[in-house]
Amino acid sequence: MSSSTDLPARANAAHNPPAVDQPSPGPDALDAQRLQLIANTLPALLAYVDDQGRYVWVNETYRRWFGHESESIRGRHVREILGDAAWATVAPYVARAIAGETVSFEARLAYGPGNERDVRVGYFPDRDPDGRVRGFVAFVNDVSEIRTAERALRESERMLAHSQAAAHVGSWEAMIDADGIRRTFRWSDETYRIFGYEPGAVAIDQAFFISAVHPDDRGLLWSAGKAERMDRMEAEFRIVRPDGVVRAVHSWFITEHDGSGAVTRLHGTCQDVTERKSAESEVRRAREQLQVVVDATPAMIARYDAALHLVWSNKNYAGRFGKRPEELVGKHLREIVGEAAFAPMEPATKRVMAGEEVDMEIEVPYPLLGLRSMHFVVSPTYDGAGAVDGCVAVITDNTQHRQIEHEKERALAELQEVDRRKDEFLAMLSHELRNPMAPILSAVEVLRLAPVEADVTTTARGVIERQVLHMKRLLDDLLDVSRVSQGKISLNREVIDLGSTLLQAVEVSRPLLAEKQQRLSLNGVAAAIRVDADSARLVQIFGNLLNNAAKYSEPGGAIEVNLSVEGDEAVIKVRDHGVGMAPELLEHAFDLFVQDVRSLDRAQGGMGIGLTMVRSLIKLHGGSVQAFSEGPGHGCEIVVRLPRASAAVEAASAARAPEPSRFLPSAPTDRPLQILVVDDNVDAASTLGRLLSLLGHEVSIAHDGPGALATITRARPELVFIDIGLPGMDGYELATALRSAGLESATLVAVTGYGRDDDLRRSRERGFDHHLVKPVDLAALRRITTATVAHGIG
Repeated sequence: MSSSTDLPARANAAHNPPAVDQPSPGPDALDAQRLQLIANTLPALLAYVDDQGRYVWVNETYRRWFGHESESIRGRHVREILGDAAWATVAPYVARAIAGETVSFEARLAYGPGNERDVRVGYFPDRDPDGRVRGFVAFVNDVSEIRTAERALRESERMLAHSQAAAHVGSWEAMIDADGIRRTFRWSDETYRIFGYEPGAVAIDQAFFISAVHPDDRGLLWSAGKAERMDRMEAEFRIVRPDGVVRAVHSWFITEHDGSGAVTRLHGTCQDVTERKSAESEVRRAREQLQVVVDATPAMIARYDAALHLVWSNKNYAGRFGKRPEELVGKHLREIVGEAAFAPMEPATKRVMAGEEVDMEIEVPYPLLGLRSMHFVVSPTYDGAGAVDGCVAVITDNTQHRQIEHEKERALAELQEVDRRKDEFLAMLSHELRNPMAPILSAVEVLRLAPVEADVTTTARGVIERQVLHMKRLLDDLLDVSRVSQGKISLNREVIDLGSTLLQAVEVSRPLLAEKQQRLSLNGVAAAIRVDADSARLVQIFGNLLNNAAKYSEPGGAIEVNLSVEGDEAVIKVRDHGVGMAPELLEHAFDLFVQDVRSLDRAQGGMGIGLTMVRSLIKLHGGSVQAFSEGPGHGCEIVVRLPRASAAVEAASAARAPEPSRFLPSAPTDRPLQILVVDDNVDAASTLGRLLSLLGHEVSIAHDGPGALATITRARPELVFIDIGLPGMDGYELATALRSAGLESATLVAVTGYGRDDDLRRSRERGFDHHLVKPVDLAALRRITTATVAHGIG
């Protein structure tokens, strides 16, 4: 048996293609194949049914619609495939088709559980050469979606009509011809009712519509109509109903345009707003009357009788207690506000009832609202005989105002703190930048005055190198933080080995680590972990972190650096076991100028911008940084995360060579002086002492106040250079002690990195003869030594 999707018998021969070794099909066979293809691609259901009502052939759409295999349909009765319910519907039409009648009909077929479809059907009889009906062709279109849409449209129209009736909103439409005349109007049923007519009772055209508008509003409506060129518009006008009643109507409409921009259609709605307009008018009048009272009261108003029972209050007053005014009338003030709130009011109520007007602001603990700052203006009222019969209170809640004042005070305190930190930073900046310059200049002068002494040259070179590197780090940090804040910093990226970069950072920090004899352990730096980054910036970042770890750790302490990989990130952890951070400091560790409390000697140093720069530079690299500490005394861990490299970039630019320095010439002095140099910075003290010795003076050196006092018992100096930021006994205290110890006539010179006017004033008040700001140059030294020699001769 051939497939049930074959065409009827006269085309069956052409259905199966010939074997490979057979000759190609003839024209009839090709035509049959084409017809088969066409039939199977039709979206409609197509079938051939014989005169017994059995299927001979169905197309693919028919098979898919019923979900049967092709072979299971052929030869079966239509009733078997459609089911009893659907067969009951189509059976009369099938009988008519087998009788030779061409039949067409529409029906809703239920051909299985939950399967109901709307169809449009045509049955076309097929006759043999003798004219007898041997079957018919069934052509079926599934129109379910069309009928569903039609039903939805009808339901939507029904709902719209009901909604318009419920809301008293109508809709309308007007078509406009080329002359701009509204030729055709359509009104919804509710629009008819708004205008006073039964739906469809009158023919609507432009003349009828204009005649329904109140004569005084026709000009206004005509002017509004000229705005049809706009896409949207609204208008409000009056209409006159057939019974003469005037109603107010509000209409909204939109326009449609043709290709040239001319208006072709108007769509709009209209609503009877007569009651709303009347209500609005009444409300306006009530508001105008109420406004007179409201304008006289700051917020709440209430009247009490002589026994403090409420006589009347406005809504604001009653609402404060969650009540309506009528619910409070007759209640005592104590009952209304509560015992706790009444207590601070009671003294004032007695004064008012004695005839005194009270204007005061007090904190009132209301039971539901909590503590509120309330401003009371309370005036006594009098009866006909002039006796006090009650009072009127006008009350304003100033709590929010007070809160705003507190916020302003807090903001002012924060600004003052920022200003204080700014001033401290500027002072620290001056100190930190000048401190390295003093030993540098002194070392340079030593080199110039004793160029052939190898040990002197080596020592001076070491001093210069250490101090220049320190100053360079400070200046780089300062300039970088300024550039980052202005968005002017850029990175010279290249693919670098992170372990090698960490080793470079260690070399930068090694002098400080060696000075404090601290142990450094490096883990994971040998691993080949590559990042796309600015090598110099990473050295700056990790050098800063290592310096911080060293500065805030005790001598001999341990510092650990761990390099690892987590996913697509390289993770660097710098851990120390030093002073740690308190939670409040940890929260702001990366903020600009934030540092822990320090003494005048500034043992840790720095300007409070290091971690800010670290965060900014890490962010520029697409990474992140966090600080962790268990609290003071438990050390600190900084964790840096950087994205790993995915491709190579150009090599880093060559490092810039330092510019040569120029120094002032010097010559020996006429008479040697006994000089004492006091500075806790060993380099600064030794180089300044060496320089003064090379100038021909006899120099003693001390590194703190007690050492200086011990030195003057052996040698009485004529000139004393004192660093202000000494540990323990600072320079100011030492100057006072030296004067008390018998150096009344000696010249005392303050040597410091602080150079503000307040610093100069303070040094003069504490007995210093001169105030030198680091770095001190040779010319300044010569002026002071010459003046001291001249003073001694005089």
